[in-house]
Amino acid sequence: MASGEQLVAGSDCLSCHSEHDRIVGPAWSEIARRYASSSGVVEQLADTIRAGSSGAWGQVAMPPHPDLTQSQAAEMARFILAQKD
Repeated sequence: MASGEQLVAGSDCLSCHSEHDRIVGPAWSEIARRYASSSGVVEQLADTIRAGSSGAWGQVAMPPHPDLTQSQAAEMARFILAQKD
């Protein structure tokens, strides 16, 4: 298992997200499709993972994860972006 996948599996991410189905937040594949051609997206998503987010995907806010380092969050973002289909 890659480090990004391990970090996701060891976090609370799977209580709101899954690979292909929207639960509370968007599916990984939705995120990957939305940001497929965006420049600097790994750092942008890593910042969002660490700081939290609201309004980008609906009414429910994503809580912040400040205990993750920027490097860990970037690994998680790379894993999420690889889930295109």
